[in-house]
Amino acid sequence: MSVPRRKIHLHCFAGTPDQILSWSAAFSLCYFSISGKAECFDPVQKSAVREIVVDRLLVETDSTVCLG
Repeated sequence: MSVPRRKIHLHCFAGTPDQILSWSAAFSLCYFSISGKAECFDPVQKSAVREIVVDRLLVETDSTVCLG
């Protein structure tokens, strides 16, 4: 079975390393954006950010929207 070539953007991602791996395996063009909320991430969420391949990492430019 081939991996879909759709671009997927997970906005304000704050998940787990397993979620990063699952989404990346399901969609070869999966992008993850991280908001300013990352400042408050727990250790699991911080380790998830480290799992994101650099060319699939986006930084939120409207991050204050996600801080609530």
